Amino acid sequence: MPILITGLVQQSTTEPADLFVMHNSASDITKGISYQNLKNEIQADINAVTQAQLTTAIANLTAAYQAADRAVLEAVFQVGSRISLNSGPNIFVNPATYLGFGTWVLEQGYYYMGITAGVPIEGFIRGVGGTFGSFTHNHGGVTGDTTLNSTQIPSHSHTYDDTFHTEHLYTASGYYRGPNEYLENRGFSGVGTNGTDGDNDAFLYRTRTTSAVGGTQAHNHTIPAQSHMPPTMVESVWRRIA
Repeated sequence: MPILITGLVQQSTTEPADLFVMHNSASDITKGISYQNLKNEIQADINAVTQAQLTTAIANLTAAYQAADRAVLEAVFQVGSRISLNSGPNIFVNPATYLGFGTWVLEQGYYYMGITAGVPIEGFIRGVGGTFGSFTHNHGGVTGDTTLNSTQIPSHSHTYDDTFHTEHLYTASGYYRGPNEYLENRGFSGVGTNGTDGDNDAFLYRTRTTSAVGGTQAHNHTIPAQSHMPPTMVESVWRRIA
């Protein structure tokens, strides 16, 4: 069934199996194309435009989402923040690798303490970024009393003067004295067990030495074992510095 298109002269349309003929009288050009081919071309043009627009829209949406996601991550993991992990595939991976931003350093060997905010704890005020403490420490104080026995002190002896009244002997060279003995004349007689004559007028002193006492055994003081380590879990800690 012929269909006339307004504005075009000497034109007609036929059923889909026939040709679609258009004539431009101004330029005196006539063209013909089958209805099916024209339909296919129009459909292809529609699909091409739609696909391009869809691709652009998806790209724009993806960029907007990534920008928003980056802004959120930047706010959460700002400079000075840290990421602590004790398991997972990223435990030893620099966060810049999977976050895509920041400069990160691996912190090792630290405990973390909240700021004291001007209120001393155990006499100290701890400010943000400060460090203190060490892995080793010294103990001060006095241990309990320990009594040493004779084997725990150095071997030693004591000398003393043993004195007694004597019936001393007098020789041509003077009073007789044995080794390590000396005489103290008291100037009177009648003392001693046989004090009936004048030869009992002196004290005889003998310097003697006690037996050695002591040994070389050591002694020690027992200090009860103490642990100052709190319950601890070791983690991989990354801190953002830029």
